[in-house]
Amino acid sequence: MRKLRIAIIIISVLILITIVICIIFNSNKKETDSGEVTEFETRNVYEPKEKIERVKDRNIYFTTQMLVDRYLEYIKTLNDIDAGLTDIANEAIYNILDDAYKSEFNITEASLNDKYQNISINETVEIKDMYIAEFDNNINILLIKGRYSLLEKDMEIIIKMDTRNTLFSVFPEEYIETHNISENISKEDLNSIGTVTLLENEYNKFKFSNTTNQRVSVIYFNDWKNKILSNPEKYYDLLDEDYRNKRFGSVDSFKQYVESNKNDLSKVEVQSYLYNNYENYNEYVCKDQYENIYIFRENYIMGYTVLLDDYTLDYEDEEYLAEYASSDDQYKVAYNINKWIKMLNNRDYNAAYNVLDETFRNENFGSIEKFEEYMRQYFPAHYTIEYGETTKEEDNYIQKITLKDVTGEDTREIQRTIIMRLKDETDFVMSFNFPTKSQFD
Repeated sequence: MRKLRIAIIIISVLILITIVICIIFNSNKKETDSGEVTEFETRNVYEPKEKIERVKDRNIYFTTQMLVDRYLEYIKTLNDIDAGLTDIANEAIYNILDDAYKSEFNITEASLNDKYQNISINETVEIKDMYIAEFDNNINILLIKGRYSLLEKDMEIIIKMDTRNTLFSVFPEEYIETHNISENISKEDLNSIGTVTLLENEYNKFKFSNTTNQRVSVIYFNDWKNKILSNPEKYYDLLDEDYRNKRFGSVDSFKQYVESNKNDLSKVEVQSYLYNNYENYNEYVCKDQYENIYIFRENYIMGYTVLLDDYTLDYEDEEYLAEYASSDDQYKVAYNINKWIKMLNNRDYNAAYNVLDETFRNENFGSIEKFEEYMRQYFPAHYTIEYGETTKEEDNYIQKITLKDVTGEDTREIQRTIIMRLKDETDFVMSFNFPTKSQFD
């Protein structure tokens, strides 16, 4: 009996110890689950790059662009005497200039007017490229290379960015020139400014840009539109090389296209977009309110080429070629008519003229100029297609179509009969009937 009592006591003690251990364990587990982070989880796992390189993070890029714009706005305000805000602008510029720069160049608030007096209140900066050096203390040094649009001179600036505390400072061009800073500089040579933390003041806080695929699509679209409307000759090279050679052939032809279509081009806006990621580039496909397609191929941020349609180079698209070859003739006829209407919507009259049957175009127009004149008069809008009856006579397909204004502003419907002959591979020729006068009254 005594041995039994001892055994019960021992078992009871063991059970008590087990209960205490479980309570301690569960208590610790509850603390962790409630949101407390262990020391391992809070350690710094930031792994900065070992060298300066082109910016690849688009949130960093467009945030930096925003800070450059803010800096420029302060300068423009400083020179805008009529605004009555020169004292505030002066204070703002002084507070976002980096302390290392101000110390080395003896910068005071009183000396700022002389440094920035040549910048017009209408000046803009086009950023050409951006490079980054990342440091362990969450400091980024960003070298921005751009150009003043009105001054027509290059500019360089450094933005120092504290990504943890969202603070920034500015190193102007004279600092860059004095220290011979370029995209080829070693990261070690930037240690003296990259390892020093920033102190917060009233003017040097910022918020990160949240840059989605949709926003990038709109940025590229608007950037391209503004550039070609202001200087088509300068930005001709932004067109994909194969594309521009095939569609325009020369910068003069492109200039003429922009000049003839300025009214349309100034109004176009992105209505929808598609994003594709390929091995060597990203692709943003934009559609405007007239159903026109614009394809932006991004090699790096803001480093893109553009195609103004999706049909000029379709003969290079293996997927399209395979689908076209495996399709029946009725599909091919409909596809080709759709392509022709895209040409008209895109004011690509040269391509639309060249697919017309030679006898038909010579008898009815005689030249591309007369064809364009006719089309601008009788097809002034941008159109969607409704397909009607399809018949065949010998080698010709006869397709009835109805055209409606994409925007719905013009409620008239245009009836057309397209006569098409399919040729080898994806080639075709076509003609169309002329409307009665009542269709345009």
